[in-house]
Amino acid sequence: MRLLRSLSLATLLALSTYAVPARATPNFPGAIQSYLMLPAAPQCTICHTSNGGGEGTATQPFAESMRAVGLIQYDVTSLDAALAILKKNDTSSVGDGIPDITKLEEGKDPNVPLNGSFGPVEPSFGCGANVTGRPLPRPTTVWFAVGSLTLVLALTGARARWRRRPR
Repeated sequence: MRLLRSLSLATLLALSTYAVPARATPNFPGAIQSYLMLPAAPQCTICHTSNGGGEGTATQPFAESMRAVGLIQYDVTSLDAALAILKKNDTSSVGDGIPDITKLEEGKDPNVPLNGSFGPVEPSFGCGANVTGRPLPRPTTVWFAVGSLTLVLALTGARARWRRRPR
């Protein structure tokens, strides 16, 4: 009974330390940079309401335009195809007449009208712009490793206690 309780507790602990990934697609900024040959990756805010991303936050006009032409979450092929369609159609998500792709190539936010009262936006790249070219670590990997280690240690301790029990 104690072994079962220890296993249940270890499993619960391991599962509670595993972080669920955000619904943002972490490789999209780098893929956009690569496809458009930009000097740096754009910020996640070209699609999301914050650089943290998350479920239901890809509500920016540019994100809506990309989804309207077939963008699929986590699918770089659909991202490239959507960018190509927006470029071909000279799509302006905010209706200012300046194509989104042109704004991105100039380091500007496609969600901000350039002929309105807001004026031009200075280039702002980020979302963990990766100058080194190394992939950024995913936090979920670290938490999964911690959770797995916790589970292994708990199971080892439970097994040792079970073996010491008099029979």
